[in-house]
Amino acid sequence: MPKTRRGIMRRLVYTYITIFAVIVLGITIMAYFIIANVSEQTARLNREQLCEQMAAQTMDYLDAMTKIIEQVSSDSRILSMFSSLNNQRAPGNYFEQDILARIDMGSILASYIGPHMRVWRVSLYNEFGDFISSGAPVESLNQAATNLMSTETQALFAQIGQSPKSPLLLPPQDDRWSAVYSGHYVSLVHSLASFYGSEVYGVVEVQQPLELLGQRLFLDRNGDMTAFLLDSQGHQLWPTGEAFKDLDELQYAVVSKELPIYGWTLALAESRDSVLRPFVSVFWLLLIGGGLLVLAMVPVVYIISRRISAPLVRFSRQARTVSLGNLPNNWVSEDPIDEIHELSQAFAAMMERLGTAVVFEKKAYLQALQTQMNPHFLYNTLSVLSAMGLEGSNDNIVYACERLSGLLRYITDASVSTLDKEIGSVKDYLEIMKLRYEDSFFYYIVTEGDLGPVSLPRLILQPLAENCFEHAFKNRLPPWQVDIHALCSDTEWEVRVADNGCGFNEARLAKLESDVALYAGDLPKNYGEMQAGGLGLLNTIVRLKLLGGISYQIKENTPTGTVIILKGEGAI
Repeated sequence: MPKTRRGIMRRLVYTYITIFAVIVLGITIMAYFIIANVSEQTARLNREQLCEQMAAQTMDYLDAMTKIIEQVSSDSRILSMFSSLNNQRAPGNYFEQDILARIDMGSILASYIGPHMRVWRVSLYNEFGDFISSGAPVESLNQAATNLMSTETQALFAQIGQSPKSPLLLPPQDDRWSAVYSGHYVSLVHSLASFYGSEVYGVVEVQQPLELLGQRLFLDRNGDMTAFLLDSQGHQLWPTGEAFKDLDELQYAVVSKELPIYGWTLALAESRDSVLRPFVSVFWLLLIGGGLLVLAMVPVVYIISRRISAPLVRFSRQARTVSLGNLPNNWVSEDPIDEIHELSQAFAAMMERLGTAVVFEKKAYLQALQTQMNPHFLYNTLSVLSAMGLEGSNDNIVYACERLSGLLRYITDASVSTLDKEIGSVKDYLEIMKLRYEDSFFYYIVTEGDLGPVSLPRLILQPLAENCFEHAFKNRLPPWQVDIHALCSDTEWEVRVADNGCGFNEARLAKLESDVALYAGDLPKNYGEMQAGGLGLLNTIVRLKLLGGISYQIKENTPTGTVIILKGEGAI
């Protein structure tokens, strides 16, 4: 395969494959995020539903305790017994002293618990030390009565007295009535009071193991989801291992449900990674599938790129056969692609212009060689004349030859010229004309600033001065005068060449402007009509136009004559 074609093919294939790969990658990432978002929404709905179910189970757990309390606290036998005990206020535990009363009251409480132990324990007590319970036995009624006198229990009585009609849910704690049982227990307490009065006779307390509630809240199906039980102050009641307050909101999604009446809150936390973990494999599957699709598209892209690049390859092969010595006559390609056909037409026009340029280039080389030979011959001749003048003691001939010799040296020098060198060259010319016309001609040259940095083509100012003698002074009696004023600043430079001749008439100025536009607009086409080697005003202005960056202006001088102004910016 040719080198040019490989370059075009490589660029096309790489570009198309890159674009296709970016599109596939973008679709894969977008699909993954859509799936992940849908999954997160589904997981959030599942958490909310599960939280509702677990909250309902917790409510059932507490409602069962509440129902027992309502039944016990409304039993007239229990109210009558504790009303009597409240009036007697005898020291010690009454139920430890009266066995029949203990049996009778224990039977009543057992009937509410039932044979299936709906609650773990039901206890009745007052602040005077009377205590009786049913369910999980206590070690000693006397010890239980002693526990009633603790500071914690006294504070509980005070709290119940503030709201005797509402049950009080205590946080999970150790069994206060016996040291035999381990674990934590949830206690729901309510006052024993008359329906018609505000007097509190005692307290009924229902206890349930926290473990029973934990069995309902245990999530064995998903190890990345945890249930938390919080009280009304936000303190964690369950579980005892992981702290709810330490969960990172960025890593866990949390839903919560407040339990009415009891003031507790059930919170369900699930790891976000666990939600997205199943879809990581989906992402890699999509990514690998997209990669395989990109690989499968490589042959297709290669074929398409080959068809696109084929006309360009043919065009490149034809272009490599072109040289200055082998310019094709008919380059236009009849390619069905419009752009390729237009490109071949443009290239054919360029070949035609290049052929014309080669012809003019050859003429320019011949003319340049001839121009160099003539001053060289004149220089040698003038050297002989200078020697002869010295022998004849004719100082004017010697001086004129020296000036002309300097002028010819300047013309034949191939180095870059500057504005100060141009001033020196035109001064040599004006000195020669001064020797010729003596008192009939005067000239003045004034310079301001550093003219050295301004680069100019050679023979720009001399033709302007020569034009004064060729046209301005022909119909004007002496004395004649030429004033040259050159100045240069940091940003621009300017040269004024003024004479006191007859000036430009409008017809001549219009003809000059027309010729400048003609030759500067298409010099190769009109080059043959210009006088070869001409150094006149037209030649100078056309050269300035082709150079660019220099402007010129021709206007009347005061009181008579013409002023030609050249301007440029910076160093040319």
